[in-house]
Amino acid sequence: MPPETMHALTEMLRIVSEQEEEITCWDCDGDGFVKLFHGVVGCTRCGGYGAVPKITATWYETGKAIKRARLSRRVNLRDEAQRLGVNPMAYSDIELGKIDPATIAHLLPQNVALSRPEPLKGANDEKM
Repeated sequence: MPPETMHALTEMLRIVSEQEEEITCWDCDGDGFVKLFHGVVGCTRCGGYGAVPKITATWYETGKAIKRARLSRRVNLRDEAQRLGVNPMAYSDIELGKIDPATIAHLLPQNVALSRPEPLKGANDEKM
């Protein structure tokens, strides 16, 4: 990801985070970076901030449900994105929970679009 994009993402998350509750980023465990086979890079989910707005946990779970539905039909990501008239990279970001799935909800089968699982429990949530 280009540095200017990472900076813009970080700034957007900071502004959104000031407006709503945050949870620790599950991709980087709050560190702001992830270890890959070629080294350490900034976390693309939280933009290096270490926390994400709580709503993104719901996006993540809904994205997983969308992906499961696509895979159950044995359709690859590119073909599904083309069928829906969506950019394949944007569609991938939706399945990964990086973009709000509501942006394409009107294009999805009814049972997937209405599937809104409970958000993940974050490290900052109270334990039951």
